[in-house]
Amino acid sequence: MRTKEKFYKNLKGYISKEDRIQRLDLRDVKTLDGLSREAKKLRSALIKESDKASDISLKRIDAQKKRDAAAAKADRAEDIVFATKNENKKRLEKVEKDVDKAFVVFGKANEAYNKLFDAEEAQEKKAEAAKREASNFKSRFENAIKEFESSARALGVDVSNKVSSYKSIAEDVDLY
Repeated sequence: MRTKEKFYKNLKGYISKEDRIQRLDLRDVKTLDGLSREAKKLRSALIKESDKASDISLKRIDAQKKRDAAAAKADRAEDIVFATKNENKKRLEKVEKDVDKAFVVFGKANEAYNKLFDAEEAQEKKAEAAKREASNFKSRFENAIKEFESSARALGVDVSNKVSSYKSIAEDVDLY
């Protein structure tokens, strides 16, 4: 038997039930309320980091499409260069300028894609860390709820109405 439970058991004859309930409310409920607030903060941080990762992922996909389109345009322009080599010089110079422009656009699009790819990986790591932190916190919170219920049962106090709200908060901590 745990020391705290022994202590309350020994005091059972000396302290009224209302005093025990008040002691439970003052100490354990404040702890659980604090944990509830922390759970809500962790959940909002998880949602925020995951949303950022999703936004970066969408931007990366757009950058990839632009890069691929620019690469296709550069390929077409390069084909035109080979096909028109025997044509007049002015036309060839214009097409070569288009190729250069296409490669510049491709380079910029590829650089943007690479930056967003790196940012996406970093953001996914942050989101995963937030998820792990939320999951670890959920375990601690659930253990605190179980200890609270156990202490209350040992004192003969029914706290099921308070515990149910804490359990629902604990269930939502790492959901996203």
